[in-house]
Order: sequence, then structure tokens, then C-alpha cells
Amino acid sequence: MPTYHEVLSSGRQKLAAFGEDASLEAQLLLTYVTGVSRSGLLASLSDPCPDDVERRFCEVIDRRLSRYPIQWILGETEFMGRTYQVSEGVLIPRSDTEVVVETACELLDRYDCVIECGFGSGIISIPLALHRPDFLIDAWDIDPSAVALALCNANRHGVTTVRWHLGDFFESSLFIRRLAKTHRVLLVSNPPYIPTADIAELDETVKGFEPHLALDGGSDGLRFYRQLMGLVSSFSNSFGVVLEVGIGQAESVATLMADLPEMNVRFVQDLSGINRVVVGEFTITR
Repeated sequence: MPTYHEVLSSGRQKLAAFGEDASLEAQLLLTYVTGVSRSGLLASLSDPCPDDVERRFCEVIDRRLSRYPIQWILGETEFMGRTYQVSEGVLIPRSDTEVVVETACELLDRYDCVIECGFGSGIISIPLALHRPDFLIDAWDIDPSAVALALCNANRHGVTTVRWHLGDFFESSLFIRRLAKTHRVLLVSNPPYIPTADIAELDETVKGFEPHLALDGGSDGLRFYRQLMGLVSSFSNSFGVVLEVGIGQAESVATLMADLPEMNVRFVQDLSGINRVVVGEFTITR
């Protein structure tokens, strides 16, 4: 019977041949199969590995080698220091989106409430709700799978102040209009922004498994930004916006915002120095 060390080494070698982060992923997958922590696993490397554990570990390694996302295998991922459940059919959270949350948190004192377009697994609205439990947040997504997943994550983190709406955000203008009449509203979104033709060039893990609905931003990647700015323009100076953008898109999105009179626009960079978030605010007097 091989030891855990031998089984782990075998898995690591298979993953390395395909260019994965072999050492870390092998450890994560073996802890998933065994149900023990990484520290517990590392303390048991010299122990014999049961046959059923080795078999299940080989199965998940093979699944990962098919480019199936490791987050979906594990059923969860980390985002801003918290663990979120993830599942097939809903976009996997990326660290880029942390800049959106951090930026929105800095602005909340200027606003009365938050609305989110396309909430996915809930990784924007939930941290905002935890940051400001006194805020009411309304979030929309058209995918029932996203609603179910976001509810699970909200329950996991004890969040009760987010209203999760199943439906088309852009068909909710009456609700938003009523809200904007009496509140200053911060709109936050990480919309689909990959140009349609570029999806075929994405990593196989992304284009082969993640939902294209959450990736496809139209021919130039800007379709949803145009729709969002069209909505904001109808509410005068009741809105501020915080939008994640793709690499090289910040200037184009800023140009769309420039069509709105008196909107001040700025960029926020990610850790790589890329303009990752576009913020638009009307002059606020309070």
C-alpha cells in the first residue's frame, strides 16, 4: 500500500505535465478527498494511503486534467478572506473583483442603498452587506442557479439585508426609478465584458466550462456598459456607479460615462497596475 506522500507525488507529477500549479492543487485535491486539513495531511505523509482514497484521488486528478475548474471540484473558493460556495453554471469569483468591493465600500457613506446587476455567487453584495449591515441592497441576476447559490452564500455568512431578485435588471427600471426618487443609489456591477470573438481564445478551463452568458459582452465587449449607462442617464444625478472592466476597456467605458452631464469619472487600478474599475459619480451635495 503506497503512502500518502507517494500518492500525492504521483498526482503532482500528473498535474505538472499539464502546466497546473501542481503542488498546491495536488494538496488541495487530496485534502478534499480525505476530508482532512492540509496541515493534517502533511503530518500524515508517511502513513499508508487506503485504496479507496487513492482511487478517488486519481479520479479527481483525471477530472482536473480535463480542465474542469478546481473550484467546482472543491465546491468552494476564497474571496476577500471568506469562503464561498461555487457550482457549475455560475461564474467563478476572481480576485480582480475584490477591487470593485473595496472601491464600493469606500463610497458607501455617500449613498443610501446599493443595487447590483448580475450578482452570480453573491461575492459583491455579500461583502458590502457585511461591511454595512444597515444598508439595504437589491441585486439582480437572470440565472436561477445564481440565485440559489447566492442565497446559500448569504446564509453561510449570516447576511439578511440583500434582496436577491431573479430577473432581467434592465426590465426593473420602474422599481429602480421609485428607489432613485428618494435615495441616492450606488450601482455596482461586474458585467460580462469579453468580446464575443475573443471567447474562443480563452483558457480551456474558462471557455470550455464557465457560462458564456457571464462572459460574452457583445461584439466589442461593451454591450452591458452601454445598457447600464442608458439606465443611469434616465435618473439624472441620483446615481453613482462602480464597474469592473476588462483589460484596455477603462477608457472606452469612461467615454460612455462622459456622455452624462456633470458625471465625474476616475479609474481604480488592481494590484498589477491595470485600470480594473471605473467609478462615475455626479457631484454630491449633502
